[in-house]
Amino acid sequence: MNQPSLQTNLIRSGVIASLCIIVYFNSLMGPFQYDDKEALSRSWVASISAFSNEVSWLEVANRPALIFSFALNKELGGNQTLGFHLVNLFLHCAIAILTLSLLLRIRRLRALAGFAMHPAIPFGAALLFAVHPLHSDSVSYISSRSTLLATFFYLLSLLAFFRLFSTERAGRSRPIIALCGLLIFAYLAVASKLIAATLPIACFFLFVFIIGPRWRPRLAAQLSQPKCIAAYIALALGALAFALFVPESIYAPRDQGSQFFSRADYLWMQIEIIALFYAKLVFLPFNLNVDIGYPLAASLPNWNSLIALSVLLSLAWFAWQRKDFWIGAGLIWFVTALAPTSSVIPLSDLAVEHRTYLPMTLGFTMVVVSLLNGGGRRAFVFLLPVALIFSLLTAERNRAWTSEEALWKDAALKTPHSPRTHNNLGRVYYDQGDARKAQEHFLQAIQNIELSNRQRGFDIAEPHYNIASLYLDLNQLNDSQKEYEITLSIQPENFKAHLGLGSVYNRKGDLTKALEQFDRALELRQAQAPGRDYPLARINRGEVFGKTGRFEEAVREFEIAIEFDPSSHVAHHNLGVANMALTRFEKAERAFLEALRLKPGFAPSSAGLKDARLQSQRKNATHP
Repeated sequence: MNQPSLQTNLIRSGVIASLCIIVYFNSLMGPFQYDDKEALSRSWVASISAFSNEVSWLEVANRPALIFSFALNKELGGNQTLGFHLVNLFLHCAIAILTLSLLLRIRRLRALAGFAMHPAIPFGAALLFAVHPLHSDSVSYISSRSTLLATFFYLLSLLAFFRLFSTERAGRSRPIIALCGLLIFAYLAVASKLIAATLPIACFFLFVFIIGPRWRPRLAAQLSQPKCIAAYIALALGALAFALFVPESIYAPRDQGSQFFSRADYLWMQIEIIALFYAKLVFLPFNLNVDIGYPLAASLPNWNSLIALSVLLSLAWFAWQRKDFWIGAGLIWFVTALAPTSSVIPLSDLAVEHRTYLPMTLGFTMVVVSLLNGGGRRAFVFLLPVALIFSLLTAERNRAWTSEEALWKDAALKTPHSPRTHNNLGRVYYDQGDARKAQEHFLQAIQNIELSNRQRGFDIAEPHYNIASLYLDLNQLNDSQKEYEITLSIQPENFKAHLGLGSVYNRKGDLTKALEQFDRALELRQAQAPGRDYPLARINRGEVFGKTGRFEEAVREFEIAIEFDPSSHVAHHNLGVANMALTRFEKAERAFLEALRLKPGFAPSSAGLKDARLQSQRKNATHP
């Protein structure tokens, strides 16, 4: 058997890593995008010590492994995006190399069973995986690290599983080390993202069809008999039916998907998406989009979903009839790895590109292995051109991730009827200070909502909230009030909208209603995040207290705001103003100085500091 040497494997791994770096080099300076800003502003990712104090490794649904990686990034490099991108790129390189390692191990065991294959074939398949354009979402988008980490530890778990059954001579400690590694990597995979929940199923099929025939041939033969396979299928269908009709029995994600789709409708849509959409993107990766906006059919099942089911069953029958191990195993892997996100647990987005990342590691590459092996030398003639085309497409796709404006302009062009694309593009222009363009896209997002079949959810409320905030900045108070009220009619517990509505009343001079809204915002925030406060609500409450002459209460509000957010120059400035009203000029001076330290040149604090010092001098002169 022609087994590649260690040197050959190192060279091939180096080629894969080098090509990954070249292809993704133009994404390394991309900014924080979309969910990145909120995820990385959380207190528990500020440092390793903050993580240790606030996050439990036992609560895997909170993704502690992912949060730890973000905290480590911040500890070492602060908010510099380069460090975050480098970690994502390293993980992708490592995953591509792990994919190659797994393919080589499977090839070796297949060769021992009499199915020889040139070792360059797995390398070619892993190379195509490494540069595939569909992975740009997973690698260039920092928040997609959850998918990368889960996949990384998932594949390490499978390698440890291989080592557990290694036939090579070694000390008694090897199986123990392999088992410990398997358990640790499996835990870290699940603690990165719950898509790794299918790992036990993957290990079972790995044993039955790949490891078992070499290690325990009699047992593997019994487990792979047609009647056993029929039992596996029946068990899977039974579990599926149970999940459909007893929804409380399975995990409910922190997502609004169940508000949009029933479990049955979601399942039918996922069958269509897997067979007709994801499969197309895997082999024809064009027109990629961060916001796919896959439309929900009016009634299900429909012809598309039935055709898709027929396609999947036909592929399975084709692999069975041809006894093509690689296509059959690849299909099983792809569907199994997609199950957590693409079966009966409704998620708000029907289709997302990064969901295909773990499924493609062995799903896509095993199919490529079959094609290269069956095509002989002629297949390799097409390998380099395809790899080159994929590399160019990936580099081009990465350009969309180099700025928020580029990303959402691209999405708005490809899915012009999506509320989210226009809402997020409007948010970009809002942050840039371009009120006209921001208003245009917020209004387009609201108009697109009417075309959407979603009845509730954050995607609907957010454009109203954003344009309300824009109107507030433009001092169009009546328009702002209307949009905040619409937001709250959709999401009554949106504490930010209550804060905004309170600001409208504050500017209109209705301080009683303003205080009611600020109180409600604070109450909701504290209920939704126990142990935390809402500094912005405190600042606004303090301003109302100041306007009504309740300066001691105002001081208390500003002090609480500073306690929870010491970096707020507004809170320090307002504290100075309140202390001035109470003739505490020295305290006012300290507050203004801190505000100026946080925001040098802040004119109101500069004026306040000058006045505080003047009043202090007069007071000292009067009472020497």
